[in-house]
Amino acid sequence: YSVFVVFTYGDVYFDTSSMIITLILLGRFIEVGAKGKASEAISKLMGLQPKEARLIQLSAVSGQRSGERMLVPVADLKVGDTIEMIPGDTVPIDAEVVNGSSDVDESMLTGESMPLLKSKGNEVYGGTTNLNRRLLLRVLKTGKDTVLAQIIKTVEDAQARKAPIQTVADSVVRWFVPAIIFISLLTFVFWLRVSNDTTLALMNAISVLVIACPCALGLATPLAILMGSTVSSSRGIMIRGGDILETAGNTDSIFLDKTGTMTEGRPSLDDIIPFNIDKRELHLLAASLERSSEHIIAGALLGGIDKSELLEVDEFKAFPGMGVSGIIDSKKTVAGNIGFLKEHNVEISADQRKIFDELSSQGKTVVGFALNNILNGWFVISDTLRKETGETITTLKKAGYDLSLLTGDHRNVALHVAKESGIGSDKNVHAEISPVDKANIIRISKYKGNKVMMVGDGINDAPALTEADVGISFGKATDIAIQSADVVLMKSDLTLVPVLLDISRSTLKTIKQNLFWAFSYNFITIPLAVTGKIHPIISAALMAISSLIVVGNSLRLKRI
Repeated sequence: YSVFVVFTYGDVYFDTSSMIITLILLGRFIEVGAKGKASEAISKLMGLQPKEARLIQLSAVSGQRSGERMLVPVADLKVGDTIEMIPGDTVPIDAEVVNGSSDVDESMLTGESMPLLKSKGNEVYGGTTNLNRRLLLRVLKTGKDTVLAQIIKTVEDAQARKAPIQTVADSVVRWFVPAIIFISLLTFVFWLRVSNDTTLALMNAISVLVIACPCALGLATPLAILMGSTVSSSRGIMIRGGDILETAGNTDSIFLDKTGTMTEGRPSLDDIIPFNIDKRELHLLAASLERSSEHIIAGALLGGIDKSELLEVDEFKAFPGMGVSGIIDSKKTVAGNIGFLKEHNVEISADQRKIFDELSSQGKTVVGFALNNILNGWFVISDTLRKETGETITTLKKAGYDLSLLTGDHRNVALHVAKESGIGSDKNVHAEISPVDKANIIRISKYKGNKVMMVGDGINDAPALTEADVGISFGKATDIAIQSADVVLMKSDLTLVPVLLDISRSTLKTIKQNLFWAFSYNFITIPLAVTGKIHPIISAALMAISSLIVVGNSLRLKRI
């Protein structure tokens, strides 16, 4: 228009044009900067893995480590290779310590600033830092299988997946631009007819175009999700998607597994009570049967037994959360909780039941072992509560969440744990249940209209984790539990559950604030532009300020 009026001797508006462009670019600059800050977590994670590793070569003759070292690209490492780490080195891949001990900084994984002492047999993870002594490591995982690679993928997926609330903004934005162009044309025609002043009509039409802000609407949800997932990952909380953040923010009911979740997950064998069998023989038989089980209680039963003495077991079967069965020396053997024993028609006398009840009322887990349907003994196992369990339960109850305990263990044990942890009420304790029962209980809760979160770590928790609106597992849980979970806590620390809920609620609140502002801004300013109350330069400034408010509000999530 200004170029045209140069030749018709009218007023020119080159300054207005340049100011509008400058202010719009300023708004874009702010948006790009904010997105960059929000997604810097991925850049930092990608920068953690070194490009080269110090490989200890094998002798071509003996196949033993020759002691010669050679720098090789990390991509060339293979499972089983031995590498050397000196103080200050960043671990390139997931590996096992085969020689030496040293403190390792795992803060990038867990958010925990205190280093951990790693010695022979311990695992170390790619991206962590060796602090003070030399280590020899055997490569366990490479490439996309490493924990660091999986974290990067999880963060990328979380930032790419849309939260349900974003569909509101998306559907509005889809029609927003055509609608604004139409309103702008109507404004031009209206003012041209009313004032017969082309310049005034054009200015008002331009003001409508400039002041309308789809940027704020488009940024409102994704930028908050980006910030929420970034803050979560910095705390060692890996969330699989923005939709999970929103759902977690709406949670009202939380179910917790007992063993390994509320308890330490390191059960110890306190006592063996044999019936008509030598205690040593009973222990050997039970350990032989449990050898193939992945349940953490199996580890307790294997304690104190020389693995070379273990007997062969045929037709082994595992019943997650219940027990195991098999054939030893042509004899049918079963080991598990009392319900599992009853299902397999094991005879339990009144005296044996009395011993069981006394032990379980003390919070002890009691596992029975039977040969050919005859009970041969009780194995008394204890597993202490995590030190943070009581604090976490108190925090969640104060925040108004309905808490429940799920376990395949005996009801007496479950009630003891519920009382000790603070969950309390009998109606919130579900004991002696199978993995399928856990999933059904959660399904019923959802049917009642509750938004349900499940926290668990074992194979027997996988169906419940999948059924829940939000499933949470620990990074050191079984692979199947991690794969079934929507959220993975890199540190086995229950206090991260309230942290996740706080981040989720804050993110959801921020999204709603952003959308409220974006809608309100357009509802107020577009009519002002249509009626000629705002100059285009002021419109551009308001548009930039609108984006800045949404950006600034989203960046506040970093303070959580």
